Amino acid sequence: MDINYIKKNLQPDNIIGKEIIYLKQTTSANDILKKLIKKNIEQGTVVITDYQTKGRGRHGNSWEAELETAILLSILFYPKTKKIDYNQKLVDLSAECIKEIIEKLVVDKKVWIKHPNDVYVEDKKISGILVESSTKASKIEYAVLGIGININNKEFSDEVKNTATSLFLLNNKVYERESIIVELLNKLYLKIF
Repeated sequence: MDINYIKKNLQPDNIIGKEIIYLKQTTSANDILKKLIKKNIEQGTVVITDYQTKGRGRHGNSWEAELETAILLSILFYPKTKKIDYNQKLVDLSAECIKEIIEKLVVDKKVWIKHPNDVYVEDKKISGILVESSTKASKIEYAVLGIGININNKEFSDEVKNTATSLFLLNNKVYERESIIVELLNKLYLKIF
């Protein structure tokens, strides 16, 4: 993963990705950010990993991806809001960004958002989003936005092979994950801030 390429190609004023932590492997990018919050890290800090041993989705579902095939990242936000619906707003804006990116790369298939937190191509899931937050006295202290996008996955386990897909499986082409990450982080910045 070329983190310098990512940083170099982000919009100059983009606070998302100003600080990027890259880990070859971890339990979960969300877990790492939640641990680092105690060290007063900046809003917009991104954790990117090539492999998660305990990647997860909503309701404790697991998220699987072969090594160096998917985009697996998490972003830290310190919202200035008391609104409980902030988490869903983050999910909705992220899903819109992912959908726009996938639509450009998969032109002959229907790309759609399956609420509350997934992006599908036709009848198969290509991306999942998970927001975890902490509230204190009805104020959101922080929100961690986790995103998984299947990019170069060539196969899936028997458990999900009939319900999951990737850009590779759709187009029989290997994609550069870094350029998709750059586009995603720039789009998120424009939609969220």
